[in-house]
Amino acid sequence: MAIVTIRRRRRTAMAGDGEGESDDESVASVPPLPREGLYIFTKSELKQATNGYDEKLLLGSGGAGKVYLGRLPSGQRVAIKKIYRSKKVAEFYAEVAVLAKLRHRNLTTLVGYCLGGRGGHHALVYEYLAGGNLWRALFQGELPWLRRLQVAADVAQGLAYLHGFREGAVVHRDVKPTNVLLSESGTAKLSDFGVSRIMPEGGTHVSTEVRGTRGPTVRAVFALACRCVRPYKHERPAMGEVLAELKAMLADYAARADGDADRSSATMATSSSAATPDRASLPSTSSSAANTEVVPAAPRHDS
Repeated sequence: MAIVTIRRRRRTAMAGDGEGESDDESVASVPPLPREGLYIFTKSELKQATNGYDEKLLLGSGGAGKVYLGRLPSGQRVAIKKIYRSKKVAEFYAEVAVLAKLRHRNLTTLVGYCLGGRGGHHALVYEYLAGGNLWRALFQGELPWLRRLQVAADVAQGLAYLHGFREGAVVHRDVKPTNVLLSESGTAKLSDFGVSRIMPEGGTHVSTEVRGTRGPTVRAVFALACRCVRPYKHERPAMGEVLAELKAMLADYAARADGDADRSSATMATSSSAATPDRASLPSTSSSAANTEVVPAAPRHDS
């Protein structure tokens, strides 16, 4: 009877925050979060970094929370995702557990996190990527064809690393333009690992043999994309194969661009030499030559 009373009181107290679901209940079976290589921020540190979560520093919002631009005492700019939905706390734990193990140039780096405690809001602190997300670059900006290929190769590189992770394949499960971020230099990085899973080792071997590919035409890339979303696993290419094909397309694209540049330079050089005759072939500008009437040669008749 006493146990029932305590549980009821606990639920009543937790329901007072208006969320309708306890953070503790949603992550009851989650092991302690990793700390190695990560900074554990306090609430006051994050408040100071965002000027009290100033709305002017808001970078965006999603189903889990809002993302703010922050600046640490060292001067480093970071992106701070404040989790305000209790139903998403389990994803917070999952993302920390996964990202703490991963380090790759095409994955967003997790700097640290903050535990909100009872009634508080948890937060994730990432490296700040000034280029925004891929969706914005595609639909609200200009992204040349070559850059699109490079972004696709970057994403494939990140996925290949995840799928070949030594502790088991990491399945992202939420790859979409809004979850691909761009650095100031243009490097694409995967983000938002809240629903990702680390698959246990084992299973059948999937060949990553490099195959020949056509040039980087829209049709070739579209065909590759269609293969990646086929309904059955055995019909889809491994991410290593996708990466190899994209790199081959980029190499072919660069070779074509260099070839076009060389041909253009050669054409310009030929045109320039044709337009500038040799000095010996130029008519004399002396007064005697200038005053000499030029008589055309009579036509020749062969007998």
